Amino acid sequence: MKLFKALTKMNEVMWIPKAKWRSICEQEGLTMPNHPQEQIVGLAYNNRRQIVEITRNLRLPSLSYYVTILEPPNSRSLVSKRSYLTVLYEGTNQARNTEYGKFSLIEINVREEGLGERGLLLEALIQDIEKKFKSYVILGDYATITLQGRVSDQCFTKYGFQLTDSYLTLSNGIPT
Repeated sequence: MKLFKALTKMNEVMWIPKAKWRSICEQEGLTMPNHPQEQIVGLAYNNRRQIVEITRNLRLPSLSYYVTILEPPNSRSLVSKRSYLTVLYEGTNQARNTEYGKFSLIEINVREEGLGERGLLLEALIQDIEKKFKSYVILGDYATITLQGRVSDQCFTKYGFQLTDSYLTLSNGIPT
């Protein structure tokens, strides 16, 4: 008889509905930290089923997004608890009578690979941009954003980014 080890499927990140934030935090004994310069985007489970808070700081022209692991109030971890993404809003441009927002992806740093937090940061950014702009483009230098290729392009292409001329580009509604 052959025994096969079942492959465990990696959990996907999952956003937590706003109506459940308080009850889940109470149930888990977690407190949401106060970041006075930031607005909360949402709560989610990362790939390790840890509850994380996604926040943003929208001080134009720069936009910053953060993923912070939530821990019980008495827990003190020396490990970084935050992943972050920084984008520069470059303004609006015009292409064939279509006005669009232009953004430069400056930096994306995750505290640990494989947690799905890069995806949470990208989702939060894209959702915010789509609320303000029908048409937009986000550009990022491939070498910088992928840490000289150490981060897979798939982390970006699954959100619609394409690799063009050594830039990761996500564009929506811009005529070519």
